Amino acid sequence: MEFKLNGPSAVLALAALGAFTAYRLFAMQSELSTDGLELLKTSLSTEYSRSDVDAMAQKFQNGEVVAAAEAVERTDRIEGFTQIEFAEVDARGMWEGRQGGDVIVKVQIAVNGGPPPDGDAVRYYRMRYRPLTGWQLGTRTSALSYWLKLF
Repeated sequence: MEFKLNGPSAVLALAALGAFTAYRLFAMQSELSTDGLELLKTSLSTEYSRSDVDAMAQKFQNGEVVAAAEAVERTDRIEGFTQIEFAEVDARGMWEGRQGGDVIVKVQIAVNGGPPPDGDAVRYYRMRYRPLTGWQLGTRTSALSYWLKLF
């Protein structure tokens, strides 16, 4: 069986493919719901404050006396890590996400009004929505995954 596209049928096929691709590009760009954003904020806050919390726990386990100034400083720093804002949020794959597929989320992060402690202000995450449990945070991914999330 031979399949040929030439003339008007080739133009029609290319137009249909272009229309489908354009639809997918626009349909897959959406905002993440509030529940998904809160999950991301909690995860980032935990990640940023982990070293301070671990250091304090280690001192308590060893029976060391923690100076009041050090405890206040670490507590203030941990409190600052909870002040996470997203300057930009963009999600791709939202339609599939509501049906149980993966969603790639791009977030631009500001912590306590400034850059994040690790200096990585733009991050990409794979997330999934389940009707019974809500949003689930998957792995951190790359910009390439975000841009390739078309189909």
